[in-house]
Order: sequence, then structure tokens, then C-alpha cells
Amino acid sequence: MSNDIKVAIFIHAGLDTREGAMKVFNALQAAKEFKDAGDYVDVIFDGEGTRTAVEINQPDHFLYQAFKDIEDVVTGVCRYCIARFDMTDQAQSQGFTLLDDYNSHPSYRNFINSGYQVLNF
Repeated sequence: MSNDIKVAIFIHAGLDTREGAMKVFNALQAAKEFKDAGDYVDVIFDGEGTRTAVEINQPDHFLYQAFKDIEDVVTGVCRYCIARFDMTDQAQSQGFTLLDDYNSHPSYRNFINSGYQVLNF
């Protein structure tokens, strides 16, 4: 990596509204910017964002290419949240790691303790 910038991008937004879709797009663009600069970046899908991850990983989705551009920095999806949408099997079949560091959820504290700045979309 080119420098000491470390960022964790949490995507909570869904795709049911234009506002939500634009938040997801902006999160993917932010991840790409950090990745292209050689920074440490981790993308985590949480809450409604877990469903979003499965949906945008479809070739016919308008955000598919933006997702593919950062797929290698996706850490995973929240185990608890994806289960609430009854989409665990779909997420796992698409290769997503299920994150359950803290009470079946991804841990913000672990990222902060490792020197990451956290962005929420």
C-alpha cells in the first residue's frame, strides 16, 4: 500500500429509493478512490446493505460494474442482518464472507482499534 490511510466503508443503504441507490453508488465510488490510491480499504455490507450486496452482484444490475471494480476489497456482509432477509444461502453462494465479530455483527471497534477511519453510507 502506498501510505498509511486505512478506511472501513460500511454500506447500510438499500436500493428501494433513489436516495438509497445514490448512497450505495457513492460508497462504491469512495471505495474505488481509496483502492486506486493504494490505500487500505475494507467494504462491509450491514443492515439493509446486506440485501444490497446480493442484488448488485447480478450482471444485469446497474451498479454491477461499480461493485466489480471494488469486489476485491469487500470484507463481507453482516451474518445477523443477511439472515433477517433470509438471504444467507444467496450471499454465501456469491462468495460473501459472513461477518459476526460482535454479537453476530461486524465489529466497528475492531476496525477503529486497528487504526481505520470509518465511513457510513
